[in-house]
Amino acid sequence: MIGGTEARMSSRPFVIALGITGLLHGGEVPPPLAARLIALQSSVLDKNEIATSASMLPQALLARRREAAAREAAAFEAVTTQADWEAYRDARLAALQRSIGDCTIHEPTLPTAVAAMPGADAASRVEVVGAVEGDGFRVENLIIAGRPGLPITANLYAPSKPGADMPGILIIGSHHNGKTQGELQDMGMTWARSGCVVLVLEHLAYGERAQQPYGGREDYRWRYHSSMQLYAAGANLLGWMVAEQRRGLDVLAARPGIDPNRLIVIGAVAGGGDQAAVLAALDQRVACAIPYNFGSAALDQPTSAGGDFDATRCPRGSARDGFTPWMLVAACAPRQVIHAHEFAWRAADDAGFARIARVFSLYDVRDRLDTTHGHGNGSQSATEASHCNQVGALHRKGLYPILERWLRMPAPTEYRSRLKPGQLACLDAAARERWAVQPLHTLLAAQAQQRVAAARSALAALPSGERAERLRRDWAALLGTVEPGEPALLRSESVVGDGFTADKLLLATEAGVLVPTLLLKPGRSTERLPVVLALTQSGTDLFIARRAWEIAELLSRGVAVCLVEVRGTGQTAPEGDRYWYSAAVQQASVSLMLGEPLLAGRLRDLRSVLRHLRGRADLDATRCAVWGESFAPANAPLLVDPPMQTDASALQAEPLGATAALLLALFEPEVRAVVARGGLTGFAALLDGPAAHVVLDAVVPDSTTAGDLADVVAALAPRHLRLESMVDGRNRLASQERLDHDYAAAHDAYRDAPGALLLTPSEGTDTATWLAQVLGR
Repeated sequence: MIGGTEARMSSRPFVIALGITGLLHGGEVPPPLAARLIALQSSVLDKNEIATSASMLPQALLARRREAAAREAAAFEAVTTQADWEAYRDARLAALQRSIGDCTIHEPTLPTAVAAMPGADAASRVEVVGAVEGDGFRVENLIIAGRPGLPITANLYAPSKPGADMPGILIIGSHHNGKTQGELQDMGMTWARSGCVVLVLEHLAYGERAQQPYGGREDYRWRYHSSMQLYAAGANLLGWMVAEQRRGLDVLAARPGIDPNRLIVIGAVAGGGDQAAVLAALDQRVACAIPYNFGSAALDQPTSAGGDFDATRCPRGSARDGFTPWMLVAACAPRQVIHAHEFAWRAADDAGFARIARVFSLYDVRDRLDTTHGHGNGSQSATEASHCNQVGALHRKGLYPILERWLRMPAPTEYRSRLKPGQLACLDAAARERWAVQPLHTLLAAQAQQRVAAARSALAALPSGERAERLRRDWAALLGTVEPGEPALLRSESVVGDGFTADKLLLATEAGVLVPTLLLKPGRSTERLPVVLALTQSGTDLFIARRAWEIAELLSRGVAVCLVEVRGTGQTAPEGDRYWYSAAVQQASVSLMLGEPLLAGRLRDLRSVLRHLRGRADLDATRCAVWGESFAPANAPLLVDPPMQTDASALQAEPLGATAALLLALFEPEVRAVVARGGLTGFAALLDGPAAHVVLDAVVPDSTTAGDLADVVAALAPRHLRLESMVDGRNRLASQERLDHDYAAAHDAYRDAPGALLLTPSEGTDTATWLAQVLGR
């Protein structure tokens, strides 16, 4: 184990030692057939293929990104008029909103306890909880009504003597720090002293709104957990963050003396520009957008697959549906845009900027697009390059003449007199009580349960025979393409052992996707055999090492075992661990950008292998079972979530095997039985605490809109199922009480076949016997 999760198994001697020195059946000496299986050189790939196997999935994802980029290039090339552009733009903005939601907080209200406070403003739905008077400016500490239980904290900088026609500036901070960071204060005070009103919101789950106690950069890292939890509740991190910034625009627009035609949005470096561009593209109130470090490099041939743990940087569906950075900036036309960069930049080198400029020219307003940039590059030191945390003084100097020309804003005199964070605080204990503040995961859990309940009501209204088909449609909509292609058998090699035969199969399930498959059969068998498909995140080697006894018993009973390494698992898994910063997470995020969770491709791989098995003369695939495993250790029951940047990370669940097994049975009615070990009790369980201790590739966005895994299990009745050692979203073993509660719908469905469903918090010892009996052996 590396870092507490299942690692990529690349050392055969290590696996043999693993099997013999105590992981198998409490250290017992394995029986002869099991021992021979452990010693089997099971790799399907040759030496050259092994050397490049970790790059298979990223290369396949890169090829798909290039295909998508080429489609977009061709579509944009056909744009020659304003009408062409607006049709192109509107289709992609509609796709953006399908991805991230409508980015609107509907009817925000002041809680009753807040409405009675002297600082409450019912019109703008804001409470002023404090103020600091400065030299020519005033800072107001605000609590803005957002979603119930999740108010938005903010600092508003205004002139000491407000005017009647003031520009309003919404600054969206970088991912580096919260709203009190020094450069944010500098901008607020400087522009307020020159006659502007400036608003800086606290990001969701940052600063006073943090969902963890560690502070600092953990606010940023925690976006990994927040995004997965929002996905589970049918929401989206980028959508929620932009919706809160829209509330900021509401507050500015409602401020007495604000000129509604001079609302400006500035998105700071390091992530602020992403939100600013989306906000400006969707909200016509924005007169001028200044998204830093965003909108460049429209590459028709990307050089890497990309990906990031921060979902706001990799919007779901963006690569497939074309709402790419340059397009979002161009969507602001014919309004004003400053294409701003932290470091050195040249228009001649930027294909994205060329497309943006072309769009502005279609409107004959090329003069409403301007640029500014710094010097050096991000790899250089602060003395060599123009690094900043938000928007530095050097960068602001480049903005001033453009804003003066466009919006009648005289260049201000830079001012710096930074306040202590406590002076800008908004949420003390009393305010938290007035606003009924709740943890994000608690709010999302309630939302997810509402969605699950609605889905279950819809299922209950159907005749029992139609529920499985409804779930297949719903899960196909969630996953994307689930139907497998015709697999190509690239290579087959048989190894005859003492008591078994191993067929090493290399299958190509899609372009660029190879699935190593090991088919184990009893020796000298001439009949058509039933078969058990088996998979786990860590691959075939570890499955054999940990389950050699059970595999040997299945073979002795005349049941074949087919071990499948779906894409990105086992021999094709990326090197290293699987934590938030890993290549595995980057690949999962790219798959989401291409419009599907990685689980969709893995399910297609598994179904393709089953399709291959159906065509074999030595197997009877109508007698088929699936066995999905996890070998990841669980966390302690009293887990305290550690910081994400630590050498003592929480252990992560690896539910792929169990989830894929259940979904295979849902989509393949001939699967007679399922063994699922170490899987999630359900996707709603990701909301059990402040952190979700799973890997991004295990998550299916919006999954609770189709119910949950318990509803999949219910739809499989009366087929035989064993769910063992299931875990919650914090990767803690689920108790029997938790299993019975979460799977109440499944128990109801199995009322007429009570012996066919087994839910237990421990591993069974009779798995092979049970599978053989179910398959008629």
